[in-house]
Amino acid sequence: MLEIPRTLLTDDGAASAPRILVAGIGNAGVALVDRLTLAGFGNALDLLAINTDSVSLGSSVAGKKILLGSKTARGLGTGGDPEVGAEAAEEAEPELTAALQGAHIVIICAGLGGGVGSGAAPVFAEFAKKQGALVVTLATLPFSFEGRRRLQQAADAQAELAKSADAFLTFENDRMAELSEPLAGVHDTFAASDQVLAETIGAIARLTLTPGPIRVTPADLLAVFRRSGSTSLFGFGEATGGNRANEAVERALKSPLLARGKSLADTHAALVHISATPDLHIAEIRVIMEAVSRHTDGHLHLGIGLDPSYSSLGVSILAATGGAAPVRAPVRQQRPAAAPVPESEEATSEPAEEFEPADAETAPAKASELFDTSPYAVAKAAGAKRQPKPEQKTLRLDPVARGRFEKSEPTIVGGEDLDVPTFLRQKIKLR
Repeated sequence: MLEIPRTLLTDDGAASAPRILVAGIGNAGVALVDRLTLAGFGNALDLLAINTDSVSLGSSVAGKKILLGSKTARGLGTGGDPEVGAEAAEEAEPELTAALQGAHIVIICAGLGGGVGSGAAPVFAEFAKKQGALVVTLATLPFSFEGRRRLQQAADAQAELAKSADAFLTFENDRMAELSEPLAGVHDTFAASDQVLAETIGAIARLTLTPGPIRVTPADLLAVFRRSGSTSLFGFGEATGGNRANEAVERALKSPLLARGKSLADTHAALVHISATPDLHIAEIRVIMEAVSRHTDGHLHLGIGLDPSYSSLGVSILAATGGAAPVRAPVRQQRPAAAPVPESEEATSEPAEEFEPADAETAPAKASELFDTSPYAVAKAAGAKRQPKPEQKTLRLDPVARGRFEKSEPTIVGGEDLDVPTFLRQKIKLR
């Protein structure tokens, strides 16, 4: 059963907006928090930068910062060792617990595979869970070329985070690199990746904080991302004007991580949130949902947020692929043994292609079960009789007068009369 903290629902009997804490752990997480700070999300979200590297943390623009392991790491990083990152987080437990006070939803942003992200993030998630917060993890996985060690450390960190995280959003760096041009610089590639992750967090904030007729509850978020082994998909689009609904959903589906909606075909569930001004029409909602449903058969969770301060209609699509429940294998019916075929029919009849329905309940009915097919029965064609092999016979011709050559001597060479055709002299049968 999914347990939602009571503080998310009510506060002293009156509805209140939940406090969302976004914690960036490690270099990748701090970079994402910096981008959120520069984008102006600091007013709606509590942004926290956490790292063991004092130099990286000192250059961060986040309003709140926590240096981990002043004694363990001594401000020099972890050297890619998750155990050092975990010890540094445990050393800073008082500071981390104080930062978690009053947080309803905690979004942990980290790049898995290194020391801080793989070691400190699971410890921080455990602290947040003890505080009764809803823990959402947004993590990036290493590139495939970073080596087996980082890939293994990322897998181990995923398993540890899954013990405390209520919702798990994972993005593969190999796919995130496709957001930029193939020959783009390293800075541009990571900037494009950070931009998508920042938009994802912004979408979570909008669907949680924006009031509207259809609210997206934490249970909806958990229903889509509670499987830790899944890969997350995200698309966002916005538009204005008379055709804003079509344009916004089209731009959302064209997002690189959705591959023009093709990636949605493998999703078991998707969350669609529409943010617009109060003049949103029901026809626009229908257009958006029909466009998304054409690309997936999974369960759709709809959320609508209305705010007079919005200047455009925005569509956010969050989904997860993989990690779904195993599909039941089709049940193959056992067919009765076929009657022996007479030898006369065996030579002429061709084996018919067999088709076995997946389930007896969904198997199509036979025509003979629906109506009488005897008047339309077609007699079986008899096999063709074998034709006898043709035999060449000698054509007997009566002797013909030779005319003016009647008295001439025959042309004899080597004892053979050359006036006689060759095939007759050599007794060759024509075919």
